[in-house]
Amino acid sequence: VFGGPDPAGDVALARGLARKARLSKFALFFERLWPRVWLLIGVGLLFIALSLGEVWPRLGTPWHQILLALFGVAALAAVIYAFGAPWPTREDAIRRIERRSGVKHRPATSYEDTLSSGGQNSETGALWQAHRERLKRAISRLKVGNPSPRADRLDPYAVRVVPLLLLVPVALLATGSYTDRLASAFRFGTDTTS
Repeated sequence: VFGGPDPAGDVALARGLARKARLSKFALFFERLWPRVWLLIGVGLLFIALSLGEVWPRLGTPWHQILLALFGVAALAAVIYAFGAPWPTREDAIRRIERRSGVKHRPATSYEDTLSSGGQNSETGALWQAHRERLKRAISRLKVGNPSPRADRLDPYAVRVVPLLLLVPVALLATGSYTDRLASAFRFGTDTTS
């Protein structure tokens, strides 16, 4: 492999790129995790809204138990789904950096390419070195960027906001102890409709 004239610069560039790739992995993981966490938050908000709205005591015991079990299953499924968020690979992280930076021709990916040892001559070596120098300049402009989870891709109609929209008025209109209302979800046989 043809070596560059500045090995110390290559090492510093590689370290800087590795640091950016690590940060990009964390940002990309958050981008993958956040929409999944919203499902769990939605289940929790809906449960709280029903509890503050005193729905539980109004249900008969069988319906109360069925609905509570459904909430338990939904919460468990949401937790499993959230924990299933895949950890990004280094290639995913590098691609994210290149996309976020708006730099053309994928310089970080190209920089890791090597020149084959067969058929090397001085012209090829000089051309390769010029290519590497151009890539170094492009890599120095790469930015990790802030995470952008884009939950709207999985939920284009913003259904995730509905539990919050239900919770706010119910919480404002609820009187008495919030903790007692929440605890009523776990007390059976307290029908208040009679």
